[in-house]
Amino acid sequence: MTAGRLIRPFATVAILLFVSSCTMSCKAKEGGAKEMAENLKTHLEMNLVDGITRVTCPPNAKQKKGKKYDCTVYFKGGKTSTVMMEWVDHSLFKAFLVLSAKDAEKEITDGIKKQGGKIKSVTCPKRMVLKPKSKYTCSAVNTADVKRDIAVTVDAKGGYRWDVVNPKGPATKPPVKPADPKKAAPAAPAKPSKPAK
Repeated sequence: MTAGRLIRPFATVAILLFVSSCTMSCKAKEGGAKEMAENLKTHLEMNLVDGITRVTCPPNAKQKKGKKYDCTVYFKGGKTSTVMMEWVDHSLFKAFLVLSAKDAEKEITDGIKKQGGKIKSVTCPKRMVLKPKSKYTCSAVNTADVKRDIAVTVDAKGGYRWDVVNPKGPATKPPVKPADPKKAAPAAPAKPSKPAK
């Protein structure tokens, strides 16, 4: 296992060009969930994200300072992505892609295999919000049952990369479950034999 590569958000939905939308603040038309969805769709399309068919946000969503909502972006072909909208005030928001464990694990597994690594499993946090400069840790286990940590780092534009943290250091093996003392009780000491008469 070696290093990963820089990945731009929405690569998992076959959209390769995406400059993180609204990592600063984006002006929004005021309203409820419908207007929030329209605002997000507009800003994603302005940032060259193609193939969006619709966007939905929670029906009870309100544009208030400090509120955060997960909205779903639907693409041609049936794929979806989750984007978190974080409200700066009632008319300004920031938007960040939410990377699922499933997508991250597939990306890392495929990357390791392409580099000739023999991978058994990859485990990532259930939810990774790709905010600039955020960091997450995944773990990978190879076919020899050796565990390695994988550092996932988000850059200033919302792209992320993964790297094996300890590729040359001592192997970190999964913890060994201690033996059940009842099942592995030490043998009783042998009784000394009596001298022959």
